Amino acid sequence: MTNASGCTASGAWSGAQALTGSMTVSQSATGTYDYTLTCVNTSGKAANTQVLTVTSSGGGSGGSGGGGGGGGGALDLLALLTLGALGGARLARRRC
Repeated sequence: MTNASGCTASGAWSGAQALTGSMTVSQSATGTYDYTLTCVNTSGKAANTQVLTVTSSGGGSGGSGGGGGGGGGALDLLALLTLGALGGARLARRRC
C-alpha cells in the first residue's frame, strides 16, 4: 500500500507493526496459523493474510523407540508487506 500511515497485525500475531523493515515470526507447534496485516492510508485500508502450516517431520529412529522432531516454520513480514502492497494496488485499480 502506498503512503501507509499505520499497519496492524492480527491472527497468530497482534499489535501495531512498523511501516518499514522486516520481522520473522515462527511457530514451533504443528498446526495452521493465519497472519494478517492490515495497513491504512488516506484512501482506505488493505489487508492481506498469509497462512503458515507447520507439520511434523515424522519418522522414528531405528528401533530405539525415539520419535521424530516437531516441525517449525517462519514467515517474513516483508512477504506480508509485499502482498499487502499488491492487494492495495489492485484495490486502487478497481476504484477507478
